[in-house]
Parts: sequence; C-alpha cells; structure tokens
Amino acid sequence: MVFFVSLLRPCIFVLIWQTRTLAVSPSPGGDCAKLLKTFAEVVSNYTYCAVNNSRPFRFCCVCEKVYVTALNGHRSIVQDNDCHNDLVLAEKYQIVESAYDFVVNLWKSSNCPACFENDKDGTPKEIKTEITEFFHKLDAVEHCFYNNSQIHVIPVPVNHSASNSSAKVLSVCDSCDKSYGTLKESYKNIESGPEGYKVCADVSASMNYTRQRWSNNFHCVKIHSDLVSVVALTVFFCFLPIIFYTSLRLQGTASKDKKLGTSLRVNHR
Repeated sequence: MVFFVSLLRPCIFVLIWQTRTLAVSPSPGGDCAKLLKTFAEVVSNYTYCAVNNSRPFRFCCVCEKVYVTALNGHRSIVQDNDCHNDLVLAEKYQIVESAYDFVVNLWKSSNCPACFENDKDGTPKEIKTEITEFFHKLDAVEHCFYNNSQIHVIPVPVNHSASNSSAKVLSVCDSCDKSYGTLKESYKNIESGPEGYKVCADVSASMNYTRQRWSNNFHCVKIHSDLVSVVALTVFFCFLPIIFYTSLRLQGTASKDKKLGTSLRVNHR
C-alpha cells in the first residue's frame, strides 16, 4: 500500500495542476475542468481513506463508497467524448488513467470484491452477510479481550466494562475461549470458498491480528493431545536405536564374560 501511495502523489499533484490549467483555458466540453477537479478530489479522498483505515485494516468495508465515487468520477470523464479526448487520449503521461489504475489495483489487490455482492461490472453493492457476521463476532472477541485484560485495541472498544471486577478474575484464555472459537469457525466458513477464492483483506488481516494477540500477547495456545503423542513417539523412535545397540552391547559383554568364566573353570580342572 505504501508503494501505491508514494506512486500516486505526483499523479494527484499533476491532476490538480491540470485542473487549474483547464480552468484558465476553456475546454471543448465546457465541464472538463469540473470533472477533472472532482476526480482529483475523490482520488485524494480514496487515498486518505485507505491509509487511515490500514490499522486496524478496514479499508474495503469503510472505503467502499469513496471507491464507487472514484469509479463514477472516472466514468464521467470517459463517457464525455470531448473530455475523454482532451484529458485522456491527448494527454501524453496518462495521469488520469494512472490515478484510475491506482484506485482499481489497490481495491483488487486487497481482495475487496470478496467482501461484497458486486454488480456485473464489478461495482460493489452491499457487504456480504457472512462478512457482517464475522465482524460482529470479532467485536465480541475484542470486547472480551479488553474486559479481561484492560489491554485495548485500536480503536478502544466503545462499550467495554472497565469496572467489571468478576471478569478480571478470569483469564482471557478461559473467558474468551468460546467467542474466539466461534470467530475461528466463522473465518473457516468464509475461507472455504470455491477454488481460487481469496479472502477479503479486511477479514484475513483481522483474523491474523486476532490470532497473534491470542497466542503471542495472551499465550492462549493449547498443546493438543495429538501433538503430545506425536512428540512422545518421535522421542521414542529417536532413542530406539541407542537402546537397541546398548542392549546388544550389554548382551555381548555378558555373553563374553560367561564364556570367559566357563573357560577359566575348564582350565582350572
């Protein structure tokens, strides 16, 4: 995302400069300067929204409206023949198209379409039900984390209960195990899409961050009995050759001592 933003800075500057130039010299369509200015503003708003919602990552869900506005701004330029010829076809450096490509590529590279029900042309309409449910469950987990640890996330949950003394007694692992398990199941359902399906970045980034807090911050990772069995068997088979050769050596030594004792008794007679 940082690369895209740094790449877009000169594009926005040139868009604004080009808008001022058009304002001085009349454009063929009359509204080209206005369309260009509008597009420059919506691309700028889109960039701000993307960066501002990068932590916690809510870019797709929060910036959907400004994304659609940017698409419509570009569409207005392209559908006006005079403006399309003047601002796109006759423009050597293709600033308008570069800005548009930035908008679309950032949206697609974040797998944002997977968060929405989309039109035939790929324009998002509404957030999918399973995505909404996932974030409801995520909110429950985050509130549970805070209520039992007083370690807040970004941003701080609105309806936390800081004075809940009974919740403080229980550890995060015990209190939040059920809600965290429900969240994981919700993520698995989203993840198990058709072949080639990629999870929306809002969901995947949120789940990864929650997993990190669960295991690294709160140390709630449990060692399953299967893992214990595997480790025990691995250790056993590692030591098996040592035990085998040691027993053979001891057996050989005992046999040798027995033969030596027998030989001494025979010689003594």
